Amino acid sequence: MLLEILSRQFFEELLNYETVPDAYIQIVEHVLECKDIFSLNGADLFLYQIYASLDAVSEPQKSRLLNRICNNFDKYDKEMLCLNAMDFVARSFPAKVALDALETVSAKVKILSQKQAILFALDVIENHNKKNTDVLRKAGQIRKLIS
Repeated sequence: MLLEILSRQFFEELLNYETVPDAYIQIVEHVLECKDIFSLNGADLFLYQIYASLDAVSEPQKSRLLNRICNNFDKYDKEMLCLNAMDFVARSFPAKVALDALETVSAKVKILSQKQAILFALDVIENHNKKNTDVLRKAGQIRKLIS
């Protein structure tokens, strides 16, 4: 409950900026890498709030968040964090970058909610790239990795 309240306040603060200040990205990075925080209900909402403000997030900031997700995804044990993390990856990056990240995290999948989140992200990417055979082929390879 506390993280839900904090994430709403966080989002309200983000609305004050045309470009998200680095300090706010650092908060989300900390949420994404600190088990004591990302294991709590509501931790996923910080990533959701960043996605809602994605136009104000710079490419280097997005890359840092992607790095944190890739390095810590195997530790995420909350279904909503897994889903929000993979949704962020699928929708925030070009297909090749997203697929490379999904391939990285697929190698370390430990629990069902992680696998389901990756499959969801693959669905999103495939739906946005229906005519791109390279994307579809790589997505298929990743599906086989986690099957």
